[in-house]
Amino acid sequence: MRSLALLASLCLTALACSAPTDSDTSEDEITSVSARSRKLEFEAYVYVRSGASDSEILTAVRKQTQSAFGALRTSNIGVNSRELKDVDPTTFVKTSLEVVDVANPAAAKAKVDKVRYRYTDDAVVPVSMSNRTAVPSAVLSSDYVSQNARILKECTANDSEAREFASSIWYVFEPSQRSCADAMAKEQSTIEADTRRLADSKKQVASSEVKRLYLPTTVKLGADKTNKGQSYPEYDRLFSGGV
Repeated sequence: MRSLALLASLCLTALACSAPTDSDTSEDEITSVSARSRKLEFEAYVYVRSGASDSEILTAVRKQTQSAFGALRTSNIGVNSRELKDVDPTTFVKTSLEVVDVANPAAAKAKVDKVRYRYTDDAVVPVSMSNRTAVPSAVLSSDYVSQNARILKECTANDSEAREFASSIWYVFEPSQRSCADAMAKEQSTIEADTRRLADSKKQVASSEVKRLYLPTTVKLGADKTNKGQSYPEYDRLFSGGV
């Protein structure tokens, strides 16, 4: 019950859902007439076993997009879909690849399917992002749960709030942390070095890429949907079903 209460409290703070009081003279960006309703879009991918069913793929993608919810929340971006579950399977593009361990190229090679997808949603951003067309972000691999301790240390504020949500690490995932940027850069460097050693990068994939924990992405923000501040976003619809 404590976690649920804290979750509700955090959400009200992060999405600025509460009304200002008489003693609060500063206008809250996300709820004010100057807040912006924007179309949000990003692309990412997951690795699944070769021949995985459509339901398996959808589960893996939703697990990953759930981590995007945390990354957006910690960037003060509110989204419409609860935990970003409204994934569109028609955007899936699947490629079959052979997994190569570059440190032991003679080892037996497994097969995986790489599934790219595009996620779109309605979002609300603060006025400070009114002219932003893109925001750097990241998502976690679909099996990130086994590495919660690492994520807590590298890609959260690692404060009492983050530790409270350690079992739901996706909610406090914060790729903008300096330690997270360093961890992602280190991981990416290893992957790129291993990829250069592949015999055929179009048909093969390095095992370090398949096992990666962090996947950098760019969140694109579409046109302002609130008439340049002349009207409020429809919060009752925009956050319906959201956390």
